[in-house]
Amino acid sequence: MPDFVIVLINLAFCLGAYLFGSINFSIIYSKFKKNDVRKLGSGNAGSTNVLRNFGVKIALVIFALDILKTYLASLLVYFVNLYAFKDSVVVFHAVAYCVVIGHIFPIWHKFKGGKGAASTLGYIISVNIIIAVIGAIVYLLIIIYWKRIVSFTTLITIPSLLPLMFIPWMSQLPLGFIAYQWPWWISPLVYVLIILLVIWSHHENISRMIKGQEKVIKWNKTSK
Repeated sequence: MPDFVIVLINLAFCLGAYLFGSINFSIIYSKFKKNDVRKLGSGNAGSTNVLRNFGVKIALVIFALDILKTYLASLLVYFVNLYAFKDSVVVFHAVAYCVVIGHIFPIWHKFKGGKGAASTLGYIISVNIIIAVIGAIVYLLIIIYWKRIVSFTTLITIPSLLPLMFIPWMSQLPLGFIAYQWPWWISPLVYVLIILLVIWSHHENISRMIKGQEKVIKWNKTSK
């Protein structure tokens, strides 16, 4: 297959990943409940704001769906490439990055989406599930025993995993199986770009934290 055709197909993958990432389950659910999560609480279209306004159960479902968005998109491209091209290295990571962009800037929802934490976790799982487990433990320890501020915990946890991405055998283990067979440096490079995106998406939270105005999480067990 000619190289330019492969390039066009990979660009189509990235565009499709962005459009897929733009599907925001928080907004869809809140619209189903005849509301808009972006007009409630923090105004963020993510699982944390859903937790505050609609309860734990639906927040966990949406969190899982946001994780799966990135992972399944990468998985689909992996299998298509495996049986069709077998020579495209960066596209899996590029697809994951485009899903995160779509989650934060969804074209279907006027470019106002979530913060990208859950979709980032989906990428981490595709690289190495051990890194994801370590991240989950760090996150829970911070939010339970230190600060119940989700944005703060996210901004600490996600960058803290970057050193693990720079350990070649961590980013090449078959536990992620999507990323492991490619040059080890691609994963940390893409992860740096994702970190920058996530930090930018939290700029309002950072401003509120500096002013001491960021809200702590409150557990709402019942769905409204």
